[in-house]
Amino acid sequence: MPEYIKDILFFAVAWYFRIWTRIKLWRWHPQVIIVTGSSGKTTVIQLLKAQLGSKAAFADHANSAFGVPFDILGLHRVSYHWSEWISLVFCAPFAAFSPVSPHMRYIVEADADRPGEGQFLASLLRPSYVLWVSSARTHSLRFDPLVRSGKFRSVEEAIAYEFGFFLEYCSEKAWIVAENELMRLQIPRCPARVIQISNKELISYKVSTRGTTFSFAHAVYTLPYALPELVHYGLQMVEALLGELTSPLDSSWDRLSIPPGRNSLFSGIKDTTLIDSSYNANLSSMTVIIKMVDQIRHKNTWAVIGDMLEQGVTGPDQHRELGELLAATTFSRVIFFGENAKLYTKPAFDKDKKKKVESLWFETVKEVQDYLHKELQGKELILFKGGRYQEAVVESLLASAADKAHLCRREAIWVRKRKALGLVG
Repeated sequence: MPEYIKDILFFAVAWYFRIWTRIKLWRWHPQVIIVTGSSGKTTVIQLLKAQLGSKAAFADHANSAFGVPFDILGLHRVSYHWSEWISLVFCAPFAAFSPVSPHMRYIVEADADRPGEGQFLASLLRPSYVLWVSSARTHSLRFDPLVRSGKFRSVEEAIAYEFGFFLEYCSEKAWIVAENELMRLQIPRCPARVIQISNKELISYKVSTRGTTFSFAHAVYTLPYALPELVHYGLQMVEALLGELTSPLDSSWDRLSIPPGRNSLFSGIKDTTLIDSSYNANLSSMTVIIKMVDQIRHKNTWAVIGDMLEQGVTGPDQHRELGELLAATTFSRVIFFGENAKLYTKPAFDKDKKKKVESLWFETVKEVQDYLHKELQGKELILFKGGRYQEAVVESLLASAADKAHLCRREAIWVRKRKALGLVG
């Protein structure tokens, strides 16, 4: 089926649920706060949850044109089988008149994975506040036609424009990244005041396996997780939003919790340390995580790197950039898997003949898993990033089986897929 037909069907069905969602929102009428961006938005949502906790309703497990309406209506997909849609379609009208949340503040993680999705969600939610934390090449494949048609000069421009709809429908105040020119170009579309958050406010950044310290002129925050440097933008936005809401900031961050697959640290077999960043992968998130791990400066760091998916015509160039980025690190061993890694990432990595770093390529995740169990000597720090099913490799290396509950993709559909590939869990 052609992609444009899929998009027509996607939004046709999404609009059905939107009708009932608007009714529920009209009955509820919450103050809406949107966190959006190509990457990093989930971390910012968790920063807000650590501060506001029970003072707001959060849509932190749903960010799409279907996920957000389902969250508002209280509908849930369980089996992910096509037959489940019959029940969802039938239940939606009744869900529109179900009890509303007692919270009058609704904080949403909103995405724009395809053309039209940003406008769809922004016009539905009509946010009071917007925290736009990043804009980069993600899901580029879906935006390629807009570049080919001449509507935009680049995929990055098309993606930024789609995210710009959240500014367009913002009524009170929005925050963006000052150093991102494409984000700044969307400012005239916003009827509300737009605040530019700058990296000049960050004085120092220190990261280790024990946590991360961000130092600003006015405050120093130590968070109990290994986090990339660019999180400072989100921290500053959260600070500013809390000021708008007249809510005090708890500088201890004791309630902070990071979702599975986003830099989760685990103890592994043979006294290894595992950094599980397997939930998603694009060049932007790859870059910040790889730089973060490199700054930890462990004496024996390995990286397991898979493909970046849905990158479209820019995919080869992005995978080459990834290889060059990895070549500039102090990692002692890099393990690649996937077709793009073979064709583009590993050759770019190996181009630096001066680096005497062992690099290997495997066709499947299962081969990576077998290699690690055979070759790990002990005390290595291992980063997992890119491609699918890496969570299975992490699970097989856990020192405590109980930790598998904290890995990503625990749903039954993913368990079946991993087992079909001969992977654990």
